[in-house]
Amino acid sequence: MRIKEAAEHCRLTEKAICLYQEKGLITSVVTVINGRRFRDYDEHTVGRLETIASLRRSFFSI
Repeated sequence: MRIKEAAEHCRLTEKAICLYQEKGLITSVVTVINGRRFRDYDEHTVGRLETIASLRRSFFSI
């Protein structure tokens, strides 16, 4: 699943997902196609994003 699809699925912004990746909470596989970088997220990572999103909506901080 690409970052845009993951963001829509988990009701997060792409910027938030990038932040969680920078903080080391999630990982992605980066694919380069025609010089453009695409981030792909597996089911486990999307599940983690759903958990993070749920906790953030409950006012937990990173």
